[in-house]
Amino acid sequence: MITLEGDRLVARFPEVHQDAAFSMDLQRTLRIPDDGTNYPLPPGMGSFPLRHLDDFASRVPDAWRRRGGVITPIHQAEALWLNFSSLGGSRVPYPFAIKVATGKINAVTGERWCMHLNDDPQDYLAIPEQPWLDGYCIEKGVIRQFVAMPLGSGYSVEEQITGEGAFGGIQLVVYPMKVDRYLELVAQSSQFEDREMGLYSLASPSLDELADMGLAPGGRIHQSIYDDPYGLDAWDMRHSSRCFVTLLNAEQWIDVTGTRPPTQPPSAKSYNAAGLPWFAWYGNDAAAHEGSKELSGVKSVKEFSEYLGEEPLSENESVVPDKIIGLGNRDAQEVREPDDSVKEDGPSSAGRTTPQGLDSSFPCPLFPEHHKRHYHDDLIEALVLLGGTASRSQVLGKVLSLRSKRGEPEIQTPEQTTQQAFERHCIHSEIFCGSRNKGFFCWPQGKWSGVWGLREGIALAYIQEIWARGPKPVAAPKRRRRSLAELLLTLQQPQQAKA
Repeated sequence: MITLEGDRLVARFPEVHQDAAFSMDLQRTLRIPDDGTNYPLPPGMGSFPLRHLDDFASRVPDAWRRRGGVITPIHQAEALWLNFSSLGGSRVPYPFAIKVATGKINAVTGERWCMHLNDDPQDYLAIPEQPWLDGYCIEKGVIRQFVAMPLGSGYSVEEQITGEGAFGGIQLVVYPMKVDRYLELVAQSSQFEDREMGLYSLASPSLDELADMGLAPGGRIHQSIYDDPYGLDAWDMRHSSRCFVTLLNAEQWIDVTGTRPPTQPPSAKSYNAAGLPWFAWYGNDAAAHEGSKELSGVKSVKEFSEYLGEEPLSENESVVPDKIIGLGNRDAQEVREPDDSVKEDGPSSAGRTTPQGLDSSFPCPLFPEHHKRHYHDDLIEALVLLGGTASRSQVLGKVLSLRSKRGEPEIQTPEQTTQQAFERHCIHSEIFCGSRNKGFFCWPQGKWSGVWGLREGIALAYIQEIWARGPKPVAAPKRRRRSLAELLLTLQQPQQAKA
């Protein structure tokens, strides 16, 4: 069964194993320039809001009601990527096979949608080996980014392959690994050195006029779709969960939910000009999928617009990424000549879900002087300075450093206090209570991964509220939602002027 928890889709299979739990969210991101260049992975800028379609059943067409699932808002020509994680409590993440389609066209193979798994060619992703999916697999090591376009315009992959725009949206089906195969993995892992585990307890249109949004192929990104290392017979096809994600444009979202959608992310040009990082994922020696001939033949949004004589894409200027952060394990990578035009940081264990690059020397205080600080404020500031995601030990060290610089008294049990404060405000924690606490934090790679994450949107709203209610109110933005990086730059300016 798939449940909606916050803005995440969570599939749990307790009948298979207590650790068989999987989550997925849709990440807002930059739209990559559609210029033929292969770009690094863009950042995640917070989750798209997800809502139960059934909560708005009287406001949507019958065809949508028959699908069920969830709805989410997305602007025309806005991009997204899918973020996967295993939530199991064991030190060995529980593996899953997930099929992803848009408009019922498989995003890996370009074939028509079917529920069951196939391995010739492989038409699914193996989790946790595949942490993200940014688009359609067009060739080995390259995808074309998911970009939202209205059905009926001809841009979507669904329309280009089938000639019709009948479905739109995103289709998902998840299968857990067979329990005996999983127990073999657990037994194998116990033969190796233990990892550090820490203290985890771990005038409105009519309903018939609401048209679907679909996904079209955008710019090219370096991303491999990895071959299944477990084999087709490892997956328990007696148990599955599926979901249909219906995409609404901004006006539809307002009409259906009565709320405003998030504003569009910055352009790739403005993001890169701010010195913020891009990402590269190193999958060690994992074999990569060759790509789909069917998908390699579809036109990108830019190519299709030129074919039609239209100009749907704004801010499509090419950029040269100035800073690339490596994620994962780079041990088995090809040796090549250095490229002096790109600055690349070393591999990192941190995640990709929030922009990184804000370090401890940043002169702007995150919270105003009048604010009475709580321990979770120290956690928020530490994670911002660490780039949004970091290991538990890094967060603890940063918190203690911040408190020491402010002259705060020493804590008798710093590890326990930090862990408890994090879990009280962590949406993945068993002790989290949404009616009492804000969900500032998450375990972006599962609670046993050792990685802690900050939920940018929730933290941003909290910080802006604190500044707005101070002795000298700082007005919260009315027109658009700023990122943490933008907020810090804004707050930094008065101090720079005084200097």
